[in-house]
Amino acid sequence: MVKKAIDKDDPTELPWRREWKPGDSIMPINHYTGRPYSGCNILNCWVSSKTKGFESNRWLTFNQIKTHGYQLIGKKGDECRQATPILFFSPEDVDKSTGEVTRHAMYKIYNVFNTEQVVGLNVEQEADYDHDPASIGDAIKIPKALGVKLAGGEPSFNLLTDTIKMPDLNRFTTPEAFMTTLAHECVHSTGHKKRLDRDMTGRFGDEKYAFEELIAELGAAFIAAEWGLSYRLENHAAYLNSWL
Repeated sequence: MVKKAIDKDDPTELPWRREWKPGDSIMPINHYTGRPYSGCNILNCWVSSKTKGFESNRWLTFNQIKTHGYQLIGKKGDECRQATPILFFSPEDVDKSTGEVTRHAMYKIYNVFNTEQVVGLNVEQEADYDHDPASIGDAIKIPKALGVKLAGGEPSFNLLTDTIKMPDLNRFTTPEAFMTTLAHECVHSTGHKKRLDRDMTGRFGDEKYAFEELIAELGAAFIAAEWGLSYRLENHAAYLNSWL
């Protein structure tokens, strides 16, 4: 097999670059106690995060939400408020002097919620850069005009909640990287049924999913050109080429 050399003058030959710092560990923990979950509870939280698009690894009980004065997003009965069940195991107690079992082992099921399901609960992350928020003013106008909610997390658009997730500005290498990434997610949001109603039923790896990614990245390239942001053309081309 002959290995092809990369042509640095051809943007389609260059690998796509992530221009923001990834989020924290994915090991599920309780938001307030910091205690990590174990056993099948890790899998339960992972599956829930994958199916619902959560990026946060922090979870809390309904009592913790109420105690700290927060409330769940959406309205009662909405799918976005659905809880994730976890198992709590309480081992049996044995009197060491007599060997008598004073309390038998018990399993209890508790419902927990991701921090992204809680109104106003933002998990602070350490900043890596110090960008001026005023420099992204044009970009922030787009989700507002579309009526799309903004939340923290890895860049993504959640079709179920009509929400765009974005890392904090200061996790991006440049303000321009933030703007073009947000533009990509905003173009995704135009496919929602209350906007252009595109077919967004694709799964990662199939043609529908790839087609939607091409739409979003081409749209982001057009928006970046309107803003005069040409520095990222190579990254646009590399991303488009990967989905082609």
